[in-house]
Amino acid sequence: KARLSRRAENKLSCQGNILFFDKLQISPEISFVGNRIDGAKKLKAYILANLSMEYKLNSNLEFFSRAENILNYDYQLVSGYETPKLSFYGGFKLTF
Repeated sequence: KARLSRRAENKLSCQGNILFFDKLQISPEISFVGNRIDGAKKLKAYILANLSMEYKLNSNLEFFSRAENILNYDYQLVSGYETPKLSFYGGFKLTF
């Protein structure tokens, strides 16, 4: 049986949401993706861990942040194309 290109035979993911005092939500996520075949190349397995947070200051203002690839793992989704190393994002949402 031939494997589909860029599809891992094994993949495992786990995500959680933790809520503190109805204001702060922390969401960790971790994934293991097994090796994959991309054309004639074999792409190595990798572990990807992300963490996001949301803080609701009041009914009108919410802050959010996200850290991706917090293990700073070197991996490729497609042969020859690198993925970002450790990355941080953030912002706020104003409702009125």
